[in-house]
Amino acid sequence: MLLQLSLCVITAIQLTSSQSTCDFADNEDQLNPCENSDKLLTQLAKVNSRLVAAVSQLQEENAQLITANSQLQSSVSQLMKNVSQLDRDITDLNNVNHQQSLKGK
Repeated sequence: MLLQLSLCVITAIQLTSSQSTCDFADNEDQLNPCENSDKLLTQLAKVNSRLVAAVSQLQEENAQLITANSQLQSSVSQLMKNVSQLDRDITDLNNVNHQQSLKGK
């Protein structure tokens, strides 16, 4: 979507810059460059409005992703603590099991 809007803006800018004068047409059937410029400016304003809305939406989504990432990092940290505790518990149980097997001999 943003790529399409950007291409539209570039095209409109190129068209606007190629019409450097606003001479009125001699014949009413010909288009007035000033009117074309006004139409292009209107289109540019609409495109700009859409771009601003798209940027705003992207910023909001970015904030949501940052929050989700933070929550995931907290979850991973907690899981790593749990794994470490389970490793210690397994080691303790293996030691107890080994001591009991030595007593049984």
